[in-house]
Amino acid sequence: MRVRNAHTAPIDGLAPGETAEVNAANPGVKALLAAGKLVPVEGDLARVEGRGPTFEEGLAMVAEIERQRTRITEISSENEQLKAKVAELESSGSKTAKELRAELASTKAELAALKAVPLTPGNG
Repeated sequence: MRVRNAHTAPIDGLAPGETAEVNAANPGVKALLAAGKLVPVEGDLARVEGRGPTFEEGLAMVAEIERQRTRITEISSENEQLKAKVAELESSGSKTAKELRAELASTKAELAALKAVPLTPGNG
């Protein structure tokens, strides 16, 4: 494979910035590639281990992105429907949960006050 020396010092006689053909299976070359000291020349990126997905992996990634886009669209649609439902309920004069809780608390307070009054003949 063809590589460029990205290091600031020569590597095995290859000056910084120069390119050369190397054996990509060589453990030393693999280590220098992994460290970023040697970088593949354009077109050889796919042959470097750990450098980007294979074609099949890329297709799977695109499929996952499309699945997520579809789900985002579905969720956005559901969100818009819920917003419309909330607006409809608010405009129809329906009581909100907060208003219902306040009314319930008031009713409980009235009931507690009534229970506090002793029942005697003539008042109850």
